[in-house]
Amino acid sequence: MLKESLCELSVQSAFNLKNVKNKRINNKMPTIVHNTTDSRVQRKADARIDSPMSKESPLMKTTIICNFCNSYLPGLGKFIHDQTLTTLKLKKNHIGDTGLQYLAEALRSNQTLTTLGLSRNTIVNAGIQNLAAALEKNQALKDLSISYNDIEDIGVQYLAEAFQGNQTLTRLNLRENHICHRGAQNLAEALQNNQALGTLQLETNQIGDKGVQHFAEALRTNQVLKILDLSCNNIGVAGAQYLARALENNKILATLSLRNNLIGDLGLQYLAEGIHNNQSLITLELNSNNIGDSGLKYLAEALRSNQALTTLDISENRICDVGVQYLAEALRNNQKLTTLDLRKNSIGSSGVQYLAEALRNNQTLTTAELDWNQRGHPGVQYLAEVLRNNQTLKALLHEDSSI
Repeated sequence: MLKESLCELSVQSAFNLKNVKNKRINNKMPTIVHNTTDSRVQRKADARIDSPMSKESPLMKTTIICNFCNSYLPGLGKFIHDQTLTTLKLKKNHIGDTGLQYLAEALRSNQTLTTLGLSRNTIVNAGIQNLAAALEKNQALKDLSISYNDIEDIGVQYLAEAFQGNQTLTRLNLRENHICHRGAQNLAEALQNNQALGTLQLETNQIGDKGVQHFAEALRTNQVLKILDLSCNNIGVAGAQYLARALENNKILATLSLRNNLIGDLGLQYLAEGIHNNQSLITLELNSNNIGDSGLKYLAEALRSNQALTTLDISENRICDVGVQYLAEALRNNQKLTTLDLRKNSIGSSGVQYLAEALRNNQTLTTAELDWNQRGHPGVQYLAEVLRNNQTLKALLHEDSSI
């Protein structure tokens, strides 16, 4: 759709220049200089891409396109060479390695593009090699998404080598690829030297405990990374232990996502030891990790002393009333936690009663999610009594068929 709109725009521009109407011409761009006007087609293109023309008052603009883009990137080349374009999202466009080779060549000289989205484009390692070479030259790109592709460890190695010299990229999304522990090792080694990357998303790969060990070592020295997503990566007890040791020393990481892993109660025990004195982590996501009451006991003990964590997601686990009792006792003293997600557990009326009693004294929690549990009518009654006096809680309960 983007290509068709740009070609139509090019045709319209040619019509305007020659004062010719109602003629069909070839969709090729024979010249290097194109004059563009604010037409209906232009407005359509602006809606699909962050076009600089939508922000300018002059009706006419001259864009110079090099011979390379004129040959290999018709239409798109105009935007790449535009000196005000900052965002380009090409999700699901079948770009592949060949298309990425051409795009990477243009990125070598482009110094205005800051956000590039290449998700779902059947990109493999060869394309990443070309992209990595461009990143070594490019010093403008800050946000790169190449999720949902077919990148393997060798492709990640190319990217990691580029990070050694690139100090501009701040966010990298590699979700849903085929990265294993060797790729994780290369990325982790790059993080020890890189002083720019603040967000790394690796959800749904095959990193495992061995790969997590490398990231844990990097977190001991890295002073930049604030958001790390390792969800759905077959991380178990050993991986949790590695991360716990890293959290004891790391003073920067603010968000750690470990959703859909295999941490369990023992793994949570290790993590609890790591966050006991950690004062930087504010968001911890542990949903779908086979966590029960015994694991939650250790986490509750850590929350008594931790004064940093504000968001805790422990939904979709095996937590029952006893586990909520441990948590409720911690909430009496904890004055930092603002969001608590307990959805899809096995919490009954007794567990809700424990939580309600804790909320009588807690003046910090603003959101508590309890839907898809077994609280029933008595549980709601306990909460209703607390809400008469609690002036802090802003969001509660949600829909549930058991009420």
